[in-house]
Amino acid sequence: MKVSIQVLGSLGDVMPYISTALVLKEQGVDVSILAPRDFSALIASHGIAVAETADFSLDAWMEEAATRGTLGGPISFFRDWSEMIQPHINDVMARCLSAADKADVVMGNLICAPARVAAEAEGIPFILTGQQPVLSPTRQEPCAMTWRPWHGERLNRASYLMINLANRVIGVTLSKHRKSLGLSNQPRFSDMRMHLGRPLPKISTIPWPIMRERPQDWGPHDFLTAYPSLRPSRPDALSPGLRRFLAAGSAPVYIGLGSLAAAHGNHVLGEAIESVEQLGCRGLVAKSMVNDAARLSDRFYVVDHEPHDQVFRHCSAVIHHGGAGTSDTALRAGVPQILQPHFLDQFWFSDRLKQLGVAPGPLPVRGLASRHVADAIEFAVSPACRKQAEMVQNDAMAHSGASDLAALILSQLDRGVARR
Repeated sequence: MKVSIQVLGSLGDVMPYISTALVLKEQGVDVSILAPRDFSALIASHGIAVAETADFSLDAWMEEAATRGTLGGPISFFRDWSEMIQPHINDVMARCLSAADKADVVMGNLICAPARVAAEAEGIPFILTGQQPVLSPTRQEPCAMTWRPWHGERLNRASYLMINLANRVIGVTLSKHRKSLGLSNQPRFSDMRMHLGRPLPKISTIPWPIMRERPQDWGPHDFLTAYPSLRPSRPDALSPGLRRFLAAGSAPVYIGLGSLAAAHGNHVLGEAIESVEQLGCRGLVAKSMVNDAARLSDRFYVVDHEPHDQVFRHCSAVIHHGGAGTSDTALRAGVPQILQPHFLDQFWFSDRLKQLGVAPGPLPVRGLASRHVADAIEFAVSPACRKQAEMVQNDAMAHSGASDLAALILSQLDRGVARR
């Protein structure tokens, strides 16, 4: 039995599939992961087979996308399509086909659109996944990729139309590959309801308890699981230097923007440093935020390759960009969060964490000042917010998204058709 997991995106997009692959491997499944080459070493370090990776660096792509404003919204995304997306599709398509060879099922995320074509070419089941409400339209939740604070409930179902439009554009780009593989354009690739003449399973893996209940207007092939968190690391996984810093004073504020650090880190870090100094706090700074010219006092410690699940549990608050993986890790660590969302689903995660009571309102991107950060820190470190974060932690830790997702994958193995 062979499962091919094919995903593109940031670390938060790749992490849940490592956890899921570990569960599958323990059940005797031959599983591999195709992902950007930035994560090959991480995947291999968990003993998971690494499929031939896409030949581009996510970090470099994200830096260029931030400069261009590619992910600022649907208009800018389609504006930059020919320069930022289309050149990579040929390469990714070839890798997906190679990874799907002799597989029994392919699971991919929405970003890795060629994965679905590869599964169709092999005549095997395909499972579509996402880490936010984006795959299955519903009146109960907005499409997280297009949500903004002004979004009203009346627009919820309509907000998914933009994802359908993006899928249509991808389908046009992939049409030449479909033709070369002898695949018909019927049903159209943009139809996210069917695969090989059968209903397409769509699984939303969303950090618990940000989304607790499956929407009532979802169909029978729309599934919801908790986000498949990475397995807890050992407490002694922290470096000796970091352990000494943590033991030497009060719980620090963590400052990091994940994949956005290269484009936005300098300004955020400057205001955060000033706020931490003013409040008499201490800080942990992600290495990706620090350039060679940065000078930090002994109130700060630069964190490089340290497990976030262990780091966060020692923090008083976590400042981050609002990605699914970081949000989930902080929830499971029981630590209050401070978000500065920049694009796509980050605004939705920021709003939901605020509703949970574990985060203040989002930090502004434009006009960010130290007072904004200081006010957010004071809210986050308050006893009420800390207590709420600990209550939510108990809820989050009671769910195992990796086991649920692995079970759903295995349940789809009998849905294949004769290979081509």
